[in-house]
Amino acid sequence: MTHSQPRGVRAVIRVVGVGGGGSNAIDRMIEDGVRDVEFVAINTDAQVLRMSKAHYKICIGERLTRGMGAGGDPGVGERAAEETNDELYEILKGSNLVFITAGMGGGTGTGAAPIVASIAQDLGILTVAVVTKPFKFEGSKRLNQAEAGIEQLRKYVDALVVVPNDRLVEAYAKRGVSMIQGFQIADSVLRQGIQGVSDLITKPGVVNVDFADVQTVLKNSGEALMAIGVGSGENRIQEAIESAMASPLLDVEIRGAKRVLLNISSGEDIRMTEVAEAATIIEGIVADDAQIIWGSVIDPNFPANQVKITLLASGISTLKPKVQMPVRTPQHVAPAHPPTPSQIPPAMRNAPAAPAPAPVQQPPAAAPAIDRNSPLGGRTAYSGEPAPRRPYIPPAEQQPPAFPSRPVAPRHSPLDGALRQPSPSPRPYDDDP
Repeated sequence: MTHSQPRGVRAVIRVVGVGGGGSNAIDRMIEDGVRDVEFVAINTDAQVLRMSKAHYKICIGERLTRGMGAGGDPGVGERAAEETNDELYEILKGSNLVFITAGMGGGTGTGAAPIVASIAQDLGILTVAVVTKPFKFEGSKRLNQAEAGIEQLRKYVDALVVVPNDRLVEAYAKRGVSMIQGFQIADSVLRQGIQGVSDLITKPGVVNVDFADVQTVLKNSGEALMAIGVGSGENRIQEAIESAMASPLLDVEIRGAKRVLLNISSGEDIRMTEVAEAATIIEGIVADDAQIIWGSVIDPNFPANQVKITLLASGISTLKPKVQMPVRTPQHVAPAHPPTPSQIPPAMRNAPAAPAPAPVQQPPAAAPAIDRNSPLGGRTAYSGEPAPRRPYIPPAEQQPPAFPSRPVAPRHSPLDGALRQPSPSPRPYDDDP
């Protein structure tokens, strides 16, 4: 499916927060004034969902969870999303770019986010996931659930950005940052990335970057990096690039990237030599055969003597090493040359060569056990192999669900009516014709 837009038509960008962590992230983005995107909150907890500031709210799995959450079980989150498949399809339909954000390791985010991503994939939408991994002190079960959920998510998204919460401790512990401030810093990775992409697509530039360029970098890219840096003064270009690349919260770095989008925002004082400097610095960092797309936006209202660098990079496979491990020297070093006859003991000079040992037959690898009680509902235990998922069937062709016969609340009941209506807050895109 082609995602490019006719000239003059604005791309539709939606940010979907799944679970409590995802909803908190989009609330902070709304508070920070992120523009030109639509926000969707998805949760199994009706009470938490009511407090969301998102434009659209969907309570998933109401028959399964009664609106009381997934209880930390990703299997419940997955089934809840499947139950609400039709509504998720309708809210995503018409999007050009979807960002999915969730805190992995719990029930709703871990289980439902891959289902949301798979629906977006079925619709041919360019999909980027930005998720967090839990702290180590939260326990191995939650960490294992997070890893399994991330592997599931990886199958359905075009690009994946992972933010480990433990990096908050490593990067900001000595600065006396509070827990709330720490999570706000983590959310800023998502906010900056989404606002940066939105600005790339919606703001015209002297050298323009459009949606097709963003698609070129992010489509089927795997691990990705989104970063923004600001620089000022004489070395503002280098300072901005270093700032963009220096985020300690990201699991990957730009070195060796195969596809890069570089956008330079500035006032009218930007010089051609500075634009060339930015491109040269990036070219020296990424892979030799990397595809680099660059653009420039000149804003007369931009602060004087400042530049902003927005980087999108993909085709990244190398994780940032946390610690540089020392290289161990072998205990026994083989001689550089074979020994001469005089160096061989007399008793060994005419000895026949020892026969080579018979090869040891390795037993065939056992098939991975299927853990039917695993938190991801019957998948190979933390192998990342998904259970077969039913294809989406339009509502008119679906059969009645196989649930026990009982009274079912109307779709727009008083309990959930507030959850399915747009919030009264003004939408930033109401000025569309």
